[in-house]
Amino acid sequence: MRPYVLTVLALIPSALLAQTNWIVQVGGSTSGGTPPFYAPSSLEIIQGDTVTWQNVSGTHNVNGSTTLFPANPEGFSSGSTQGGPWTFFHVFDLPGVYNYHCTNLGHSATQNGTITVSGNTSVSE
Repeated sequence: MRPYVLTVLALIPSALLAQTNWIVQVGGSTSGGTPPFYAPSSLEIIQGDTVTWQNVSGTHNVNGSTTLFPANPEGFSSGSTQGGPWTFFHVFDLPGVYNYHCTNLGHSATQNGTITVSGNTSVSE
């Protein structure tokens, strides 16, 4: 075989184990129009995957702290609510179920989410 074929074949296992970056849009408002939202509001991911929240409208945050959600395997938070375009990401290293919501007044009624993280099931040789 040619060397480049061997190189490609050697990289296939790494590509199969590559982690995924999941995008969640953040938006809406309690003052009319579209209610506050995360889209999608529920994700099933694999341990080591990243979730990136992108604010597309309104004033929001992402709060999955263990203070608010003590059953979360670990906490995460984007900090205080912010308007304008912003992004926040978190790498989920621990399997389990994570809950989160926006802490802006009245938003948590419709702006909440769940992330279920499955353990990495890769088999080593």
